[in-house]
Amino acid sequence: MTPEMFIPKRNGTTHAEADTVPNIPFPAARTQPGDSAPHAPPPALATTPPEAVPVAAPRTAGGRARAFFWRTVRRAAALVLLAAAAWCWAVPFFFPVTGRAVVNARTVQVRAPIAGTITALAAKVGDGVEAGRPLVHVSSTRIDTTFLETLRTRASELAARRDRLERDLREMTAREAAGRARLDAYTRAVVANLEAARREGEARVAIARTEAAGADRRLANFDELADRNVVSTLEHGDNKDGAALARGRVALEAAALEKTQKELDAAARGLFLNRDAPLAQTQAEELAVRIPKARTELDEVYQLQVAVGLAVGEEERRVGRLAEAPVPAPVSGVVWKRAGNPDQVVAHNEPVVELVDRDAVFVEALLHQRHLSSVAAGCRATVNLTGGRTLTGRVLAVRTPNPYESEQAVALSLSDHDVRQVKVLIAFDPPVPDITLIGRHARVLLTPEEPGPLDRAVAWAFARLRM
Repeated sequence: MTPEMFIPKRNGTTHAEADTVPNIPFPAARTQPGDSAPHAPPPALATTPPEAVPVAAPRTAGGRARAFFWRTVRRAAALVLLAAAAWCWAVPFFFPVTGRAVVNARTVQVRAPIAGTITALAAKVGDGVEAGRPLVHVSSTRIDTTFLETLRTRASELAARRDRLERDLREMTAREAAGRARLDAYTRAVVANLEAARREGEARVAIARTEAAGADRRLANFDELADRNVVSTLEHGDNKDGAALARGRVALEAAALEKTQKELDAAARGLFLNRDAPLAQTQAEELAVRIPKARTELDEVYQLQVAVGLAVGEEERRVGRLAEAPVPAPVSGVVWKRAGNPDQVVAHNEPVVELVDRDAVFVEALLHQRHLSSVAAGCRATVNLTGGRTLTGRVLAVRTPNPYESEQAVALSLSDHDVRQVKVLIAFDPPVPDITLIGRHARVLLTPEEPGPLDRAVAWAFARLRM
């Protein structure tokens, strides 16, 4: 401040004015009753003027304007600071706000499928990978192939047995066909012979009947002659016997013809009544029984061979997986951690690479439990990231601490197992930011799922004031 001195007035005037006032003497002292002597008059005022005091020059219009401006600035700054203090106190008190938040993402561990040596590792920490692309290759030479060799031996035995059965079946089929052909030829010969015998029998029957007819006619003639006593009784009796013999011969030849006909009918059906069964028939019948059994056994061997072949293929694939195990990237993302290196020996199911899933980026925030009544899945979230970027999203889930619950595999661990805090998972609104934001700390404001005017105004101010 400029050295402007405001001089206090004396008796209503400044020092400058007092210099112009005349020197007035004090009145004479008054006596009071009972006083023994009058008071002595005060000494007279000195007439020597006092020393000169510097007086400030009167203000100009510019000085008053500057003073008013700076007073206004100071008052505005005080109001701003007061409003900021009120904002910082009121907003976290009335709205769910937390500064314990971080951009996180789900991680996926790629483990060694077999015990062996890492022969190829296609990515370093920070490299991007695409789902399905080769990522890790593990090789192993210490593989037990005993079961595979046993299966292969069994498959070879079944193949040899099948070849033998097929060969035997072909031979039996050929032998049975040859036997059937021989039997057919024999049957045809027998039938032809019996047909000739039948014709011979028919001729004999015809002759016997003719002879019987002639004997009957002679007997009739002798009967007439005997009635007239022309022939002797003895001769008549011989004719009677001859006629009876002729009729008996007819019956005998007819019976033989009938027998021949029955043999012929049986032979036509493959039955030989008065002959031993031919060797061709015996062999054909035996082969007819053996061939179905051979076919059944061949079918069983074929089914066993198919089953063993499938087992051999499966075991070969298993051994191949144990010997050479390429592992593709399960998700698209970025290599977050790499525990293995080329030519490193790893155990079965040992973690080699940890990937960050680029499609599973979210915000993990810790919030005091006093806000549980106003925070739920679906609430809107305003996320102020460090660095000046503001994003929005929605609450996926609100989880209270549970020491017995297995934690989800994530890139960063934010929880400190404080029972007063709840974990809030927030999904970003589309488009989802890239994984370069993982690990970025943030300050989060949560508003209802259907925010009102006040909620929208607070969210707007929160995003712009970034407090």
